[in-house]
Amino acid sequence: MRILQLSFNSAKTFKQRLYGVSMYTLGTNRILKEIGDVDLYVVAPTLFYVKGRPQESYLRPKFGTEKLSDGVYIRYTSPLRFLKYVLGFIRHREFYMPLYSTYPTLESMDINDGYDAIFFEFFSFINAVKKTKALKVYRSHEIYAEYRSSKVREMEREAFEQADIIMPPSSMDKSIIVDMYGIDEDKVHPIPIPIEIRKIPKKDYVDKEKLIAIFSGFPHKYNIEAIEFLKLVAESTPYVEYHIFGAFNPKMFGWMPPNMIFHGFVPRKDYEKMLLVADVAVMPIKQRHGINVRVAEYLQYGLPIIATPEAVRGYDFRPNVHYIAFGEDVEFEEALQKALDGKFRERIIKNAVEHARENLNPQKLAERVKKIIG
Repeated sequence: MRILQLSFNSAKTFKQRLYGVSMYTLGTNRILKEIGDVDLYVVAPTLFYVKGRPQESYLRPKFGTEKLSDGVYIRYTSPLRFLKYVLGFIRHREFYMPLYSTYPTLESMDINDGYDAIFFEFFSFINAVKKTKALKVYRSHEIYAEYRSSKVREMEREAFEQADIIMPPSSMDKSIIVDMYGIDEDKVHPIPIPIEIRKIPKKDYVDKEKLIAIFSGFPHKYNIEAIEFLKLVAESTPYVEYHIFGAFNPKMFGWMPPNMIFHGFVPRKDYEKMLLVADVAVMPIKQRHGINVRVAEYLQYGLPIIATPEAVRGYDFRPNVHYIAFGEDVEFEEALQKALDGKFRERIIKNAVEHARENLNPQKLAERVKKIIG
């Protein structure tokens, strides 16, 4: 089977796997490689995401196609289409909506329509693939109309209706898609991203009087809310150091407790060092849709996760078996107290890793996708 996978990102963000979008795309690609021959094209506007990012990373115009590895390509936007995209962005103030008019066909991306199946990851690609004879699979990241402008809903609805199959990352997404858009539930099949864990780094899970906690992500609404929550609890939990990674500007949160440390963007090797040093990852997330790809990253580094049920949606994790749970019935500080126990942390991460290896590996998920697409 010949498969085309379409995604959208800045080239630098994708290459460095800075955020969840990149990790989601590569996770999906790993599943599809178990099924057939896959070409992944990441459409990259040349000046995308300049604001708030390191300028030297994003202000170098580049055009044409860059091959990253076998079957993985960056498709840079041509000057004319880049101008069209910018004008669309100015008009809508949405990253994804301008793609709809910028790329009206596969040919406009210089991609031949000779595939058996096309997996597209953003609703705005529906315009480019709607006329293809290939099987159209909308591999949705999340429900964008839940937190973006009302203009998104019409375009997102078209993607859900025109797609032959919809593959959201979690059953929560499926419920929202069916309820919000009236989509036939029989064509919605939740598939999480794979978690590949061969060997986790050796860590000493000893009892602690103080915890080093890590939080990382993209500065969207739900992650900003999570940091605001951590700010509220940080003063009452001085025995925890909260290390925040990502493009979060601490000034937007006002005064911060001394045990909340913002690192911003750091080289990957420095981030990995913190993953090895940290005792736990904290995920006070209330988002109902999408999937937190950081969960996979934390498990790969042997980090137990303190999280709400919403934060680990899609992975079929059981509270206090695969993650340290808090929410309506359990206070966050109570969960932190449990995490001081080294044996408890070790049991949690061993259970989570075992679950991931048995149920969330690429081969297992590929078997499910094969049955769905026929």
